[in-house]
Amino acid sequence: MDSHAATPAPGQHELVLNWLTEDRPEQLERLWHMADVTRARFVGDAVELCGTIKISNHCGEACSYCGLQFRNRDLHRYRLTPAQILGCAREAVQFGYRSVVLQAGLDGQLTAEWLGDIIRSLKKETGLAVGLSLGERSDEELAAWRKAGADRYYLRFLTADTNLYRLLHATASFGDQGRLPFLAKLKSLGYEVASGIIVGIPGQDVNGLAADIERIRALDLDAVLIGPYVSASEWRAMPASDAAYADVPPPALTALKAIALVRLLCPEADVPGTAALAAVGLADAPALALQRGANMLFPELTPRVCRTDYACYPGRVPLDELDYFNGRSSLRARLDELGRRPATEKRARRRSAAEASALSPAPRAEPELRVTVCMGSSCFSRGNNRTVTEIRDFIERHHLAGRAVLEGHLCTGMCKHGPNVGVGSETHSHADAAAVIELLRHHFSLKE
Repeated sequence: MDSHAATPAPGQHELVLNWLTEDRPEQLERLWHMADVTRARFVGDAVELCGTIKISNHCGEACSYCGLQFRNRDLHRYRLTPAQILGCAREAVQFGYRSVVLQAGLDGQLTAEWLGDIIRSLKKETGLAVGLSLGERSDEELAAWRKAGADRYYLRFLTADTNLYRLLHATASFGDQGRLPFLAKLKSLGYEVASGIIVGIPGQDVNGLAADIERIRALDLDAVLIGPYVSASEWRAMPASDAAYADVPPPALTALKAIALVRLLCPEADVPGTAALAAVGLADAPALALQRGANMLFPELTPRVCRTDYACYPGRVPLDELDYFNGRSSLRARLDELGRRPATEKRARRRSAAEASALSPAPRAEPELRVTVCMGSSCFSRGNNRTVTEIRDFIERHHLAGRAVLEGHLCTGMCKHGPNVGVGSETHSHADAAAVIELLRHHFSLKE
C-alpha cells in the first residue's frame, strides 16, 4: 500500500472535481445510474450485512469532533463482557449475517489477550468473519488479533489534508502522513483493510475532497468508508467562523456523490452506506446509498441498553433489523423493494488478504496485465458498461484471475473519442469487448 502522495491520471482530478461540483438533477441521475450499473457488474446485487457490536465507548483520545473523547465527562461509559459480545454474535448468526465488526474507541482495557480470546471463541462458535474498529493500536496487539482470527480492520484516514487532519485528530500519531502508515501496517499483517474519508469537514473544499477520493483509489482498499461530518458540537474545536464553512461541500449530497465516484474508481471494493448519512437529513439513507453504488450495510447488534451511550455524534440512528423474528423486518422488506438481497456467499475478490498468515503475510503479486475500462459518462454510455461484463466473464472462464486484473477508471479527458479501454500501457479508443478479448488471447497465448 503506497503511503506517499497519489499520482492521479492526467485529467482525472478535473473529472472528479466536475462531478463533485455538479448540481443539475439530470446530470446527477447519470452519475447515480453509472455507479449503480458498475456496482451490479462488478459486485452484484447481494448486500453485505455486517453486524456491528460496539463493545466499549471508553476512549483515551481527544478528537475534536467526537463525543466519545475522554474529555466528555457527562457520557455514561460502558464496556461489554465477553458473554455479551458472544451473545450479540449469536444473534448475527440468527439473522443470517456472515460477518461482524467489533467497534470501540481507543480503549486501553481491551488488551491483546482479552480480545484475542473473544475473537477465537467467536470464530470457533459462529464461523463469522470478524472485523475490528478499535483505533490506532500497537503492532503487537494488531498481530495478536490477526493471529486469533480477525479478518478485516476498519480505520478511516479521514483526510489527506495535513492541516485538517491535525484539527480533527488531536494526537496526529503519524505526523504529516496521518494514518497512512498505519494502513500499510495492517496490510502487511494480512488484514483486509477498510478505510476512507469524512465529507464536509470545516475548512475542506472540493479540491481537497477530490484529492481524498483519488487517494482512496491509490490505496487499493478492500472496503471504502464514506461518511458526512457530524460534529459532537459541545466538544468541537474546529474553526467556527463563516469563512471556515464557505467552501465546504454540503455533506449529505456530497457524501452520496463520493460514494458513487468511489464505486466508479474502485469497482470491486465493498462500499458501505454508513449510519451517519441518516444524521445529516437523508431520509431512507441506506436505500439512497445502495442506489448510488453501495453494496454493504451495518445493522446494529449492540445491546439496546448501551446504544444511546455510543454517542460519537448527535442524532445517530442505528440500522436495526427490528421485527425480523416476527417474520419480516423493514430492512429485508426495503431490500426486496430495491431488488436486492442479503449476501449469502463470500464474493471472490482480487486480493485475498484475509487468507495470509498473521506472522508470515503473503504479499500480493502484481498482475501480468491490467485492463482499465473507463466509467466516464461518455465512454460508459457508448458501450463500456457492456464491455465490463464480457471481459470479466472471459477472465473468469479462462482462470486468469490474478494474472489479469479488470479495473474501472475515469479516462484522461478522452471520452469524446470513447469508449476507451486500457490494456497494459496502451489505450484503445472505440474498443469493444471482442477486440480486448482478442488482445488477452494473444497476450496469454490462449487457444480458441
